[in-house]
Amino acid sequence: MTDVLTVDVQRELAAEAHRVGVVDLQVLVLLSNLRQVLLIEHGHPTLSGGSPPQWTIPNTFVLPGELICHALERLCCQQLRLDPAACPSSFLGATTLQEPEVEQYLFALNVSALPHVLTGSDLDIGARRWWNIEDGQPMSFAPGIRQALASVHLLSPTESLV
Repeated sequence: MTDVLTVDVQRELAAEAHRVGVVDLQVLVLLSNLRQVLLIEHGHPTLSGGSPPQWTIPNTFVLPGELICHALERLCCQQLRLDPAACPSSFLGATTLQEPEVEQYLFALNVSALPHVLTGSDLDIGARRWWNIEDGQPMSFAPGIRQALASVHLLSPTESLV
């Protein structure tokens, strides 16, 4: 997946999170196509009492004993139906969310060379859309996603899009 995260580095990242009391580890994938980012609907209006849906980026939790890159591969292969070798990833960094305490590992995958990506109806990831900060359309992001988007300068941490 990425040369930066050797097995030893992945184990050390997880161990460091556990040392400070964070037990939930999450992998986030920033899928980009030119200047757009893939967003997935999180929560459905009929299930959330009619409130507008929130949007997230593809993500999964790291299973106990699983390496971070294995969780990334699982997310790519099982949920997104992407061959990780076809769109190499880069590790963007780690962020700790305080409420609830979750360590997030953010990766970027550029899928612009794969024009058919995420267009099939066989994907079980819910409603999705390609989004660009320049769209100007109000967006409601799921908890923790605003921080991830801010960390890669797609949003300012205080920017109100809702």
